[in-house]
Amino acid sequence: MRKTFLICISCLLIQSCSKSDITTPTGSQKPNPPASTTQVVTSTEKLDARIVNTLSLSESINRGLTVYTNSLDDKGDACMHCHVSKDGYDIALFNNTDSIPFMNRVFHRALKHVSTDDAIHVMNYIKSLTKTIVIPRNSTKDVYQPGSAVVTESQFANSIGLGNASYSFNQIDAWDFTQIKVPITLPGWVDTSTIIDILPEKPIQLLKNNNPIVKAAYQQYLSNPSDENFVRFKRVIFNTLTAGEKHPGEHGYNDFKESYNTMKWLSSAYIQHVIRYKNNQFGPFNIFVDGRNSDNIYESVLDPIWFAGDIARRSLENGSVSTQLQDRDEIRSTWLYLGWIGNYGKTANFESKYISDALMSKNFQFLTQAVIMKSLINRPNNVQALYDDVRSAGKFIEPSTGNFDKCLDFMLSYIINKQNTNYQSTVVTGDDKKWSLEDLISAKSDIEKKAGSAKNTLINKIDQIIASVNAM
Repeated sequence: MRKTFLICISCLLIQSCSKSDITTPTGSQKPNPPASTTQVVTSTEKLDARIVNTLSLSESINRGLTVYTNSLDDKGDACMHCHVSKDGYDIALFNNTDSIPFMNRVFHRALKHVSTDDAIHVMNYIKSLTKTIVIPRNSTKDVYQPGSAVVTESQFANSIGLGNASYSFNQIDAWDFTQIKVPITLPGWVDTSTIIDILPEKPIQLLKNNNPIVKAAYQQYLSNPSDENFVRFKRVIFNTLTAGEKHPGEHGYNDFKESYNTMKWLSSAYIQHVIRYKNNQFGPFNIFVDGRNSDNIYESVLDPIWFAGDIARRSLENGSVSTQLQDRDEIRSTWLYLGWIGNYGKTANFESKYISDALMSKNFQFLTQAVIMKSLINRPNNVQALYDDVRSAGKFIEPSTGNFDKCLDFMLSYIINKQNTNYQSTVVTGDDKKWSLEDLISAKSDIEKKAGSAKNTLINKIDQIIASVNAM
């Protein structure tokens, strides 16, 4: 058993198939049968599963696993590495799409990389997973679309009570954005027409370069896919990447496409992990790993997903025309939101100003308001983000929605109450204090311009907060 696993790993750590190589066949496409092929199953698939060269079905399945993990195409790539799974779990999980039969689609994808016979073996192997370890979802699009549906902005606002006369902590705390239907369409698993989807375009460069530390952490995770080993693997990648690779557009690094692909690759690993091992629990692990918590003030298991969206933001703001990401504005809003719904701003660098700007660029006014308020009540102690959320509210909430005064009144009252009951938790020092004061002064200016009948009350409240921060 261990020998077989090591063989898989040795190949896995070489390369992987590229998503750009995936074809989109029609249901009527059918390959010519190879010599010595015996027809076997099934009547329900447009492309029959076949046994090649007199192999039994079980032998074909075993051969398919070997092909999936070990066989290299003309680029030296194996399928396994893009899918970040040693058994093809995601291929079987996200099943039919656009009326293309499952077996047909799997065959044509494999055929881009291996022989006809081996493509049939892979098809038989992936199909076998749906009889054993995978319950197919019959969709490549519905990965984490809350409620499996997209609603209008008005429907969303009504569902969470944004039309209420005022807001309360209990109301906002009860919002579960993994379940609430929202107006934004979140990324699907695979879509060959765009790079917004979750499946990476290619293997990450750290493994293609045979980085020994990354390879060892990856092997450890695959051999024992525990929460702790995922966190260790994620940390190894983040610690190995340079500042520029994590934050392209700065530090002399501008390869936005490579950075984005790296974060997509690790995000796909995270999403498969929580679907497979955590009963779809999309959010922080909240476990103690190697001396510190997996999710804390500046770290989260959701980091790769948030970073993918932030890299698109950086591409918009810092990239030259030649280096910018395709669909970067759509990537920015959807991936930042996909990361946020599992974190809610519990990690301080999930900044509301970035996600608010992204959502407002798509005119999601009510969703933006909800994200800002939900972030505020989840902020960790002693961070500038608490005050930056107020600035985001002042800047991005539109008076035309009728909610400007209510949102700002709730947020300012929340901070005042926090300062009165637990002052030390609101203290910021050094640059964070300086930037917090800048945030509050900017928000005050917006209140003076935008507020309605509650203007004087709001000004008094924000002045009280500014005085408190000044005294820190």
